[in-house]
Amino acid sequence: MTVFGVRWRMYRKGEPRRGWRDAAVLFAVYALTLCAGVVWSRSVDNSTVFWAANGVLAAGLLLLRPRLGWAFVAACISLNLAVNVVSGLPANLNLAFTALNLGFSVVIAFLVRTFCGAALDLGRLRRFLPFVALVGAAAVAEGMIGAAFTSPTYTQWSIIWPRWAACDGVGMVLALPAVLLMMRRINPLYSGAAGPVERAALLIGLGALTAGTFAWSGAPLILLIYPAVLFAAFRLGAAWAFLSVGVVAQIATVQTLADRGPIALFDTTAQFTQVGLLHLFLVSILLTATLATSALAERMRTEQRARRKEASAAAVRARSEQTLATRERFLAVVSHEIRTPLNGVAGFAGALAARTDLDPEARRQAEAIAASAAVLTALIEDILDFSRLEQGRLELEPAPMDIGPVIAEAVERFRFPASGKGLDLSFRQTGDAASAYSVDARRLRQVVAGLIDNAVKFTDAGSVRVSAVVTPGEGGCDRLEVEVEDSGPGVPESRRGELFQPFAQMDAGLARRQSGAGLGLAMCHSIVALMGGDLTYQPAAGGGSVFRFALHLSRAEAPAETSEVIDPGERAPRILVVDDHPTNREVARLILTAYGCDVFEADDGATAVAAAGGAAFDAILMDVRMPGMDGLDATRAIRASGGPSAAAPILAVTADVMRDDVERCRASGMNGHVPKPINPARLMTALMTVLDGGEAFPVPAHVPAAVAA
Repeated sequence: MTVFGVRWRMYRKGEPRRGWRDAAVLFAVYALTLCAGVVWSRSVDNSTVFWAANGVLAAGLLLLRPRLGWAFVAACISLNLAVNVVSGLPANLNLAFTALNLGFSVVIAFLVRTFCGAALDLGRLRRFLPFVALVGAAAVAEGMIGAAFTSPTYTQWSIIWPRWAACDGVGMVLALPAVLLMMRRINPLYSGAAGPVERAALLIGLGALTAGTFAWSGAPLILLIYPAVLFAAFRLGAAWAFLSVGVVAQIATVQTLADRGPIALFDTTAQFTQVGLLHLFLVSILLTATLATSALAERMRTEQRARRKEASAAAVRARSEQTLATRERFLAVVSHEIRTPLNGVAGFAGALAARTDLDPEARRQAEAIAASAAVLTALIEDILDFSRLEQGRLELEPAPMDIGPVIAEAVERFRFPASGKGLDLSFRQTGDAASAYSVDARRLRQVVAGLIDNAVKFTDAGSVRVSAVVTPGEGGCDRLEVEVEDSGPGVPESRRGELFQPFAQMDAGLARRQSGAGLGLAMCHSIVALMGGDLTYQPAAGGGSVFRFALHLSRAEAPAETSEVIDPGERAPRILVVDDHPTNREVARLILTAYGCDVFEADDGATAVAAAGGAAFDAILMDVRMPGMDGLDATRAIRASGGPSAAAPILAVTADVMRDDVERCRASGMNGHVPKPINPARLMTALMTVLDGGEAFPVPAHVPAAVAA
């Protein structure tokens, strides 16, 4: 029912209702409080101290099912009428007082449900205080009406109605929250930390303290009840705290009405009686308990919210980690499945381009195939590196390196596509550079290549100039500044903020002229930041773009030169190539025989183990994913066999290139890792390294615990 914009209601849809057992418990409590109000709380001036029965009646209306609730009300009213008859109350007053009790209880039930929250959670201060205000207003109205039945004069009426209002108001404030909390048992925030034994001990101790205080008329001792109630509230929680206040109220009332205790010492008047003082004492005790339990509940509620937020954040992290792990597995599988056929495309294209009997057109086509394979390989590498960067798993691999050849190699990679567009691609290095610096050559090459690729792609005519300037510094550290300048159209000022965003395209329409995933510049920017530098853009003076980054590099000893060519005076190395794919074995054979190696083949792990156990090989190139026995198990079996090739260097030549894949290869006993598609120079460098007794892994070793994980 909605009146004046307020929805008035007694019941809440969907809320579980209590049955006959709870109705019986409530009726027993009502009977107890009714008798206490009639028998115990009659003062010397024949006024009741507090009437808690109405609070139990209102609680029954709020907690029980509608039909059961009204049956409960009927039973309670019948009992009220009967008790009044036994106590000798006139019939007219009996009916009037009982009707007032019923009306007061029903009104409070409506008000509590409407204004104090549908959950009936009166243990919270922000709901308890409005409840007290509503009870006060309703009690004043009831007191004025009730006093009119018993007061023949205005003077008597003005004295009686405040007592009546205080009696019913204090009783309702004491009883209703306690019954609701005790009966509903839905909110663990108000349960308190005390167990059953401590709870009983606290209630007995509080009762004994109150009885002792009111047995002696020393006024200061009444102050001892407040800290005791405060402690009980903190330990018991709101529900039992209200009950403890009820214990204090009953004992204080009985003692005061017997003219004992500190309240009996005060002089009283017709307007301000001992009952009025008792009311003030009980209200102050109730507020003390309520404030304590509300503060405790608010702290627990804050902790509960923090735990929920932490649990929610942990769940989000777990889902995010699961998503990242799934994506990484997906990328690993896709990368493997693309790299395997791409190895054949790139290998045979390179072999064709190296033949001397091809006509110029055939050679151009072979070189175009090789260049396309290189672009596809670079795209796969970019996607994997981007995933590693997102997860914070991309690590640098610094090693002593001459930076000039590293940058020059990146430039030479784009000589063919630049000449195809008629562009002048040049490289110039200036400054006093050391013979070697500690730098991740692969990442430096990747950044420079990414900037050149971007410049060549967007420049239709003119030139692309690459420059590297080395400025000597102090403390064994020099400054390297690399600049890539093109004569292309440049970047509009409105789009410059998107330059280093992943998957951003300066020309993103369906009819865009340039292809690409939009990862190149984002990858370059992230890698430069990982190396301790900053990649910036500025428009060129005569039109075009200038990308520039600077790194501080530590000087290092020049590395020993590693030859990729087999010494013709030595015996040809015997190399066992293990791969289940015949195309991959043929590509490896083409590369190895070109360098003067004797090549033997095995098409699975078991065959490789048998071959290694029957003959001595200088090195073994081992695929990882093979049917039957995979490359990792085959490596372990060869190492444990004690055969003639048990100590031979084993290189993983595989399309599994994730960090965990490399670590598994290392843990199995392999000496190096070469990714597919096979780069001949990389393969021969790794092969010569392991033949000389070194390792050829792309990343540093993890500690054993990390590998085991």
